[in-house]
Amino acid sequence: MPLHLSKLKSLQVLVGVKFLLGGGGGSRMEDLGEVHNLYGSLSILELQNVVDRREARKAKMRGKEHVDNLSLGWSEMKLSIGNCKDCDSLPELGQLPSLKFFSIREMHRITEVTEEFYGSLSSKKPFNSLEKLAFVKMPEWKQWHILGSGEFPKLEKLSIAS
Repeated sequence: MPLHLSKLKSLQVLVGVKFLLGGGGGSRMEDLGEVHNLYGSLSILELQNVVDRREARKAKMRGKEHVDNLSLGWSEMKLSIGNCKDCDSLPELGQLPSLKFFSIREMHRITEVTEEFYGSLSSKKPFNSLEKLAFVKMPEWKQWHILGSGEFPKLEKLSIAS
């Protein structure tokens, strides 16, 4: 991926892109927002470097109409969400096929884990590959809705800590 992608104002088509966030290159999600004609596959790596949803929205991913294969990657942690003091629901992540480790931290307004958390119910079991799940510092959490349809079939470790 070229450095300072957003400065390439005359770029018309970019095919098969691997986009590395943060690090020495200093690429940011908003750099993707300036590129309108991406075609084929797009890989966005090191997503743990995205600061917040405002930064993610600047990528304007909904406008990438010609991207037919999107791959998202995090570091070894895989996926962690947290410190969202104003969020009152968890995202629908149950159908991510490769998610192995998931940590949910300091989500102060979450009072319950609802059916939405499992994602749209399809023939796949929710959290099919998840091995480790951690809930940490969720002081208002009172209820967890379990589907009872074989969710978490590979879960080895569940951690709930205050």
